[in-house]
Amino acid sequence: MLYVGSPDIARFRRPCRAPVVSAWLRDRTGRYARRMAEHVIVATTTDSEDKARELASSVIDAKLGACAQIVPITSVYRWEGKVETDPEWRVEIKTAADRVADLTDHLKKIHTYDVPEIVATPIEGGSAEYLSWVVDETRS
Repeated sequence: MLYVGSPDIARFRRPCRAPVVSAWLRDRTGRYARRMAEHVIVATTTDSEDKARELASSVIDAKLGACAQIVPITSVYRWEGKVETDPEWRVEIKTAADRVADLTDHLKKIHTYDVPEIVATPIEGGSAEYLSWVVDETRS
């Protein structure tokens, strides 16, 4: 089982320079251990559908993601001291965990935002065939 927010977790965290996609799991003895996810959803947002399509196409063309969905959303956030509310488009990219660092670098290079949202969420399960396809599509 996944235990989120436990105060015991803090003492197991170690600084890491590379992006780490993992989940904290409690083992049979009650101790926490980190398990690396093999598949990830990386989310980013942008301010137009056209830009979202460009981001998604670029990622798929570069084989950094297998599939991307574009979803219209409304974002509320603080920027330069002011609360903003804007329409945005979220791009959700399915990828292999070992592609997250390269995907993050790619998104930072091509994104039009000063500080783009780039968040990786581990996939804890799903169709074995689909997840295998995700890995296959992110290989050269």
